[in-house]
Parts: sequence; structure tokens; C-alpha cells
Amino acid sequence: MNGLQSEDAMTTEGQDSPEGGTADRRTGARQISVLINAGIVHRGDDALCRIRNLSTGGVMIECPLPLAVDDPVELHLRSGSHVRGTVRWAKEGQAGVAFDDPASAALVGATQQPAPKRVSIRRQPESASPIGHPVFRRNCWAHLSAGNMKGRTPVLQISPAGIIVENCVEWGGERLFSVTIEGLGRYSARLDNPLCVEDAETAALIFVEPVLYRTFNEWLIATPRRAESEPAVPPENGCPAGRHGARGLDLTEQS
Repeated sequence: MNGLQSEDAMTTEGQDSPEGGTADRRTGARQISVLINAGIVHRGDDALCRIRNLSTGGVMIECPLPLAVDDPVELHLRSGSHVRGTVRWAKEGQAGVAFDDPASAALVGATQQPAPKRVSIRRQPESASPIGHPVFRRNCWAHLSAGNMKGRTPVLQISPAGIIVENCVEWGGERLFSVTIEGLGRYSARLDNPLCVEDAETAALIFVEPVLYRTFNEWLIATPRRAESEPAVPPENGCPAGRHGARGLDLTEQS
């Protein structure tokens, strides 16, 4: 469906279920069909979801997490904003979510606009991320190779667009890396904002080709979450820990 509809976004897909009752459909709230990727947090779990319909009262989403009526959820938008809502119906991987705050509709709608031009890491606002939003934390390590160097580093944050890792000034002048993440695969990535690397505590590697939605979501669900203050557990196999220890990047010469 394209354009504005006469039914509420929360009830379009739920009209055959008790949760999507006729009383909601008679409200006449206008909805628009959209396709917006967002993060969803539900009962301690998180994943990617897709917002498919938007109205002033809520959204219809596609979500791999098991949602139930009256569950509270939080949507993380690519702008860095968060909106909260309550599940009104859930059926076969889709759900209607009513906003807790009516102003949330404007925040969601704004994410359809083109993303602003990326600026230097030094001048980015606090909510900005060089790898975009939503971002996730998982207990995983990245194995890197660039030129005649190779090594590994814990992944601090990850999105379909790239990863953020602890910075190390010993990048060897390399700007293009091969990044392998267990269970997710191998990707080519470029170092973001190379002129700012020496002044930053973290560095961003942007995938040349973003990870596919389904591939990324399956990996997210299968990989343990990591708290922000929790260090990543080193893998049992792979490169040995280097001179920067368990939490730092180590690039060593290949023989």
C-alpha cells in the first residue's frame, strides 16, 4: 500500500484479531506506508525491526522477537532518538504498537528524511554515530587484516553499516580492512575519518556493503548481548592477545 490510508496504523494488520478491534479502526487516524529500519528493545532482548505503517497514534512493525499484547517496547531510531510504546496486537511476526507519547509520531516520521552529511568525529553531536543507528552491543571480536598486517579487536558497537572498536594509533597507515566477525562473515571496511584517528578513543570501520537485514538480525539474536561496561570475552581460537591486552587492538606483521 502506498500513500495515506483511512485506517489506523496499529490496526491495519490486526483487524482480523481481537487486538485490532473495530473501535480502533473507526478512529479515522490517517496512516502512511513507510519502510524504516529501527532497533527494538523488549524484555531485555533487542533486534532490528521494520516499521511498515505510521500514524499519529502508533506504528505497525515487522519484528523477529516474540511480542505479546500489552508488552512495553522501545524503538531506537536511526536519528539516535528513542520512542516508547505498548503492543496492541501481535500476529505472525507483525505487531501494532501504540505510542506512549503522541509526539513520537513526528520523531519516527523525521527518520524518512535523508540522513545529514557525516561530520568529523570531533564535532559530532552526542547522539550521532559514525556507523548510524540503531547500534547494538554484542560479545564479539573482529579479526582484521590490512596490507601485511593482521590482528583482532573487541567490537564495542555494531550496526548493519559497520563497527566501532577501541582505537589504536598503530594502524600502519592502512585505510581499507578485511573484517571477519564469527557467525556474521567477512566484509570489506574502510576506516572512517582517518584524520581524526589519533585524537579519538574509538575508531569506526564502515562496511563497503552493509550487512543484509535478515543476516544481521539472525546473528543478533544468536549472539549474546554485552553490557556497556562489560568487556568482551576473547575467542578461544584466533589471534593471540597482543600488546594492548584483552581489550585493545593488536596488529602484527604477517610472516
